Amino acid sequence: MDGDNFGAAHREKSGGIQVARPFRHYKPYQNRKALGDKTVDETCGLDMSMQGLKLISPKIMSWEALSTLSLSYNSISEIPSEISRLTGLSVLDLSHNRIKRVPRELGKLFNLKELRLGSNLLSSIPLEFGMLYQMEKLDLDDNPLIGQIQIVYNTSGGCGVIRYCRDNVAMNFPYWEREWIFAPQEESTEYTETLTVATYNILCPTYANSQSFSYVPAWALQWETRKATILQEATLYGADILCIQEMDTGSYSDYFREQFKIRGDYDSVFYQKSRARTMVEGEKRLVDGCAIFWKGSFFQMIEQRCIYLSQLFPQKVISEQEHIANRFLSRDNIGLAIVLEREGGRHTVVVNTHMHWDPEYPDVKTLQGIMLLREVDAIMQRYPNAELVICGDFNSLPNSSLYEMYANGTLKPNAKDLLGLSYEPYSSKGYTHNLSLSESYSFVNMGFTNYTPGFAGVIDYIWYNDRLKPACSLGPVDEEYVSKIVGFPTHHYPSDHLILVTQFKCKGQQWKGNMNK
Repeated sequence: MDGDNFGAAHREKSGGIQVARPFRHYKPYQNRKALGDKTVDETCGLDMSMQGLKLISPKIMSWEALSTLSLSYNSISEIPSEISRLTGLSVLDLSHNRIKRVPRELGKLFNLKELRLGSNLLSSIPLEFGMLYQMEKLDLDDNPLIGQIQIVYNTSGGCGVIRYCRDNVAMNFPYWEREWIFAPQEESTEYTETLTVATYNILCPTYANSQSFSYVPAWALQWETRKATILQEATLYGADILCIQEMDTGSYSDYFREQFKIRGDYDSVFYQKSRARTMVEGEKRLVDGCAIFWKGSFFQMIEQRCIYLSQLFPQKVISEQEHIANRFLSRDNIGLAIVLEREGGRHTVVVNTHMHWDPEYPDVKTLQGIMLLREVDAIMQRYPNAELVICGDFNSLPNSSLYEMYANGTLKPNAKDLLGLSYEPYSSKGYTHNLSLSESYSFVNMGFTNYTPGFAGVIDYIWYNDRLKPACSLGPVDEEYVSKIVGFPTHHYPSDHLILVTQFKCKGQQWKGNMNK
């Protein structure tokens, strides 16, 4: 999967602050079949109007690249469920037929912008039409509609019907619990006690607007609804340590800090992204950042540090290389590192980060990854026997240079994601660290940690050192559930990212943590 296909940002003004959130181009995942080998040109249409047809030919269902299909003025009485294969359709005309029922599978044609069903025998439509989030025109004229669909269509038109369906379809399917996936275990007396760590990008309310997330029911996107579900999801697994990204300052101060304390006896620390330092107080509240929560009854924080990732590059190099200033210095991403101490003087170093999102800047993400590792390495020099976890939204897929550097300990000279630009000494000499990191979901087939209509991929991670060994990790969302949605968030999953949770075994005689719940 190509990590450089995230797309351009969707931007808007919010509270006087210019904000950006990834709006990613189409990427296939599981039930979303790629428009690969095509039997027809991708831009072509097929017009079979006024042919006296009574059935839709099964052969048409294999032409997945059709953009326009017209079957109007025929005698068609049934739409086959296989029509969901025509994922390239933007215009579908089935008007002036004898259709009495529309299959719910039609709701999977996410690219539909115009659907003509006028002059048929429809009394209703499936609520799955709410998944057609790009719909611009829905024609249901001259149908014997009944009930709420009739009322909404008569008062608000086709787009109103789509909104009505979207706001109600989510309630039609239940929540599936995510299962625990157990790691292959080796007999060892070294790793005895346990520790649970979680990471969660919660989708900052400033970014969660109806323009970027038009496929989400309006009520499910409201912050009052989402923040309660986020709190429930974040505390559900009883993590001993929880790293959160995209938590805004106001929500932390007014809600989450106190609620996490009440719900799970969590102490916490929070830092904003660096742009907040140039803003007035009212605007600062909207700026997101990184937070770390830990069980106050088990840990005491003895050190904390905010790592401003774009301010650690040597000034001499910056002055000599203009592209470094242009591409790297303007990013306000941070890392947050703390040292926790528990009974017996044992230490755990916890790092939380949220790196730059833009796929056009893999070099920036790679450099941010280096800067973070350098700072973490300096901390570990003082605590060589500490457990280490590095959590966050790295906005980098497993085929990226950043992932390879963390997993293998080495960034090769002239790494592909540096784009051939000069970032000395890393371009010519590469970079090496000795943190002995592994990724806690390496034995889990997640498919994605971030899922929207335009993107599905793994970009969130929990890294750990050799003082820890994963026992199990929280698995993926059930595929049947995924097949019923356009993307996250939903009313069950309040962010476009999934929470990741790993239960570790700790090396040596340590503490019992919070595992036996």
